[in-house]
Amino acid sequence: MNLKKHLTASPVNMLDGPVFASIFRFSIPILVSSVFQALYNAVDVMLVGNMLGSDKLAAIGAGMPVYDLLIGFAFGMGSGLTVVTARSFGSRDRALLRRSTATAIVIAAAVAVVMTAAALCLEVPILKLLHTPGSVIDPAAEYISIISAFTFVTVFFNLASGLLHSIGNSLVPMLFLLISNILNIILDYVFMGPLRMGLKGAALATVLAQACALILSCTYLAVRCAYVLPEKADWKPDRQLYADMTGQGIASALLHSVVCLGTAALQAGINSLGPGIIAAHTAARRIYSFLYQPGGAMTQAAITFASQNRGAGQWDRIFKGIRSVSLYNLALVAIETVFAFFAAEALMKLVTGSDDPKLIRAGVRYLRFVTPCIAVLNPLMLYRGVLQSIGRKLLPALSSFIELAGKVIFMKVLVPLYGYDAVIAAEPVIWCVMAVYLAAAFYLLPEVREQRR
Repeated sequence: MNLKKHLTASPVNMLDGPVFASIFRFSIPILVSSVFQALYNAVDVMLVGNMLGSDKLAAIGAGMPVYDLLIGFAFGMGSGLTVVTARSFGSRDRALLRRSTATAIVIAAAVAVVMTAAALCLEVPILKLLHTPGSVIDPAAEYISIISAFTFVTVFFNLASGLLHSIGNSLVPMLFLLISNILNIILDYVFMGPLRMGLKGAALATVLAQACALILSCTYLAVRCAYVLPEKADWKPDRQLYADMTGQGIASALLHSVVCLGTAALQAGINSLGPGIIAAHTAARRIYSFLYQPGGAMTQAAITFASQNRGAGQWDRIFKGIRSVSLYNLALVAIETVFAFFAAEALMKLVTGSDDPKLIRAGVRYLRFVTPCIAVLNPLMLYRGVLQSIGRKLLPALSSFIELAGKVIFMKVLVPLYGYDAVIAAEPVIWCVMAVYLAAAFYLLPEVREQRR
């Protein structure tokens, strides 16, 4: 099959034409899927809070760092493994495209086995290490154990989505994620409502819905994108390719995992503040994640754009993409800040199903402070992703360790002194440090300085 033909027939051609228009078009399906994912997360919390009560909502919040660690590692592995795929697509190297897919599948399978074993063995010790209140340890562990047992579904769904994104197709992953989220909400209601399965039902709903998306993604790749799939000869191990892709995958996965470990460390401080604050923070984070999606989608699109254009050697398009996305994201944050200021209280009441004034006030404070700080988070994520896309593994990984250290300091030193106010300030302060570091790291690279002359 002619790869050039598929390039021109792709939903978005990122190698030619207007830069911002290409990124924006590619970002729309990512935005829709991200918004639906965030909306699902909010609805999921709302269903748990309204149907099972604030104690079960606190259990999900307490277990969320472990869940986020699994998801973060799987997402990072999927996006890291497909960096080479995006570059080979940009350079029109069909043989490398197939071999990189074969290598990604083998590495992902090995990672899934290790992740499953580690998650099942360590979930309870991690919950205890995070000072999770005794009243919520058992339900939190029950929820996480079901998710952990099916880690391979998460890993391969993220890999399949990454493969589709790497060849310029963001529409199909969006459609399959929408189907998965709708199915998840339906199953949530059925399992927690009529079937009275509690948090176990919520976990099973998540696994079954994601398995559905994985099956749909694999079927689409086999039927419509066969040129990406490996032939028999492509499974032959290539030591250099395995080393490159393992390095990319592990670096990206560790980056996301260390970020999640930092969040877990901060969660330990949150857990010490009691179930009410845990529930408030869980709900506020769900709402915040919804507000982050528009800028996050453009950032994710820009990273794929940079990967393909790096493969094609088109640095000028990479620089133009960074500038246009940065300006666009600043405008978005201004709108989101106004929205959060006026809508925070109503959204907190809707999501938590609670009228507890302390709980609502805590969430409102978080949203009104953190939302404008997305203006710092967006460039942080952009430069981190672009550095990965051009093959720089170490610099983004170091930034994640900076974040981990910062969150540990806040949890150990400032949260005991200032309570939830320190939790609210933690991430924005750390984002500022990392954004400066990553921007400087990018523009001081020898190849970047040379290309900008």
